Amino acid sequence: MTPKSLFPLILLAACAFVSCSNQGNTVGGVSAGFMPAAQPFNDSRGKIKHIVIIVQENRSFDNFFDCFPGTDCVTTAPPPAPQPSPGSQSSPCPAAFPTASPGPTPTPIQLTVGAPLPAYDPDHTYCPAFVTEYDGGKLDGFYWDDGLPGGPPELYPYRVVAEKAIQPYWDMATQYVLTDRMFPTQASGSFTAHQDLVRGNDVVAAGQSIVDFPLNSEHTSNWGCDDAKDTVTSLLTSKHQYLYNQGPFPCFSYETMRDLLDAKAISWKYYVPFWPKDGGQMWNAFDAISAVRHDSSEWPHKPSAWTCSTSCVTWPQTNVLCDAAGSTASPCPAPSPKSGGVSLPAVSWVVPDNEDSDHYSPTGPGGKLIDDGPDWVANVVNAIGESSYWNSTAIVILWDDWGGFYDHVPPPQLDYVGLGFRVPMIIVSPYAKKGYVAHTQYEFGSILKFIESTFALPSLGTTDVRANNINDAFNFRQKPRTFTPIKLLSKNHDRRFFLTRPPSNTPVDSE
Repeated sequence: MTPKSLFPLILLAACAFVSCSNQGNTVGGVSAGFMPAAQPFNDSRGKIKHIVIIVQENRSFDNFFDCFPGTDCVTTAPPPAPQPSPGSQSSPCPAAFPTASPGPTPTPIQLTVGAPLPAYDPDHTYCPAFVTEYDGGKLDGFYWDDGLPGGPPELYPYRVVAEKAIQPYWDMATQYVLTDRMFPTQASGSFTAHQDLVRGNDVVAAGQSIVDFPLNSEHTSNWGCDDAKDTVTSLLTSKHQYLYNQGPFPCFSYETMRDLLDAKAISWKYYVPFWPKDGGQMWNAFDAISAVRHDSSEWPHKPSAWTCSTSCVTWPQTNVLCDAAGSTASPCPAPSPKSGGVSLPAVSWVVPDNEDSDHYSPTGPGGKLIDDGPDWVANVVNAIGESSYWNSTAIVILWDDWGGFYDHVPPPQLDYVGLGFRVPMIIVSPYAKKGYVAHTQYEFGSILKFIESTFALPSLGTTDVRANNINDAFNFRQKPRTFTPIKLLSKNHDRRFFLTRPPSNTPVDSE
């Protein structure tokens, strides 16, 4: 976590920083009056029997896909605003922004195009990062983001990663569907993002949502029911107050997609790495869900492959490669007799090891930075594409938050927590439109709505109510497309490489 993320300050009026328009009344924890755009009927039922959500880390759309054919091509960002004033001793939010005047430079900032994968991690909290970068929609505060050794990164967030460094992502986007208007539910970091991907929001009381990440005196980061006993969360309220460290212990009782799936006996799995004990808690949304964490059938207690049933949290994350194969071919371990067999469930969430997350990982020889993310994702896609599941599967690949990196599209402010800055989303399926860029406005609730419509589930009543369904990225009347394997960056990074490599045992994220 970054130095600023520990600053105790107070947000007196976040409306000064983030648009407060379009509030409306709330229904089911979301703002009423935000109806999804009209979409043509395109029924996934009967066609899609498996939905796989691959969750990577911390990249804005512009950071990975600026100038991708069919999308906006930007080369400059607004000149930076004057540095915002730090706040008081009770919240990490900036206290105020100076009146309009020239910042460090009056000229637009040139983006660094063709950059290597970022080796550092800018701040990507709601406070201070989003509030500072967004600056009321002017997007001129990225210069003042923090999180790097030695202080503010200045021009570091203004990077566009070279296509060749992430070629498998560009290849999948070229062959299938890339969306250029996917916005996270909340303008915050990984903890809330992973909750949003199973629940649709982070509302814990009327007009109060969890924001940013849990903190405790032991500085541990399990981020859930396994966290230190004095762990607290922060809250953002519908009155735009930031209540620093005034939220509840991060073990929640609200309903998630798991409840809807279990009620209809529809299988699901949440694939996570092993760290630091069982279940990779920091990345594991369900460690913060009491009903799952304390259910012995859905939360296994032995860190070995296939120790759980067909609906469960499972580790290591590489189990998805073997489940997709539908066999126990070497080097896949034999399944437990109580596991219900080896198979790809109806709904999957796949969370990476740190070395495969698109974060940097200083775990290579001599402390070399590693990111095998593009090859990890390509292997998961190839495992499914080359299996009997291909003709009935939709794979959704997205990044959980923007990571502090510049994006030129002001995120719509639909309620008091977001939306956040754009992230990439790639949709791979035999029914996905070919070489298609979807410009529909999506949010994380759009994926939940797709799950609900595919399996005839009721609504969670959160942001899935207002969100546009991602079904317009598909053509379910077309014949299923034949799968072509995705080429790896390194031919040595095949399935065996990921199945036999020791886990890094390092956290994917601390924000």
